[in-house]
Order: sequence, then structure tokens, then C-alpha cells
Amino acid sequence: MSLRSASRTHEPIEEGYGDPEALRRAVTLLPPRQREAIELVKLRELSLKEAADLSGMSTGALKLSVHRGIKSLRSSLA
Repeated sequence: MSLRSASRTHEPIEEGYGDPEALRRAVTLLPPRQREAIELVKLRELSLKEAADLSGMSTGALKLSVHRGIKSLRSSLA
């Protein structure tokens, strides 16, 4: 299950992926901006505007960081 679909069904992210510890480790290994973007938007489920305000990134930079972070997570967990 993807990060996005886990948040849509309101399951904790750990339950949506087969190995929660591997997912936690993979998130901690992301570059800082990607990790922060994933944590704010996908794990805490903040809106892009809220996450951008908290992180100091523009919404465009935040969306790009989320996209790159998810791509990296998929790659490292495959």
C-alpha cells in the first residue's frame, strides 16, 4: 500500500506497509527537506499550506520534496 492510500483510509502509516520498522528507517534516511515534507504532509496529514508555513518552504518546493521523498521511499523499500 502506498503512503498516499494509507492516509486516505486513515490507517496508521505503519499498518499500510508490511514492515513498519523498515519504513521508519527509510524515512530517517531521506534528505532533511524530503523527510520534513513527508512527515508534515503524509504522516501528520497537514495541508500543503500548513506544511509550507511550518517548514518555510514554498508550496511548490514542498510538493516537489514530497514527490521526491515518496519516489526515494518506494525505491529503497522495493
